[in-house]
Amino acid sequence: MGHLGGGDGKYPDLIIELLSESTATTDRNLKKSLYQDRFRTQSISGFTR
Repeated sequence: MGHLGGGDGKYPDLIIELLSESTATTDRNLKKSLYQDRFRTQSISGFTR
């Protein structure tokens, strides 16, 4: 998750994730829920190749 939700208390308004075919289902479900719950981010987009 890198630098998301740093010590300054600021969270991203938008998260864009590039998905691999092998993990796309997990990314679209579990990780999306984690981002929404932890970072309160409503705009989350995932793209596969």
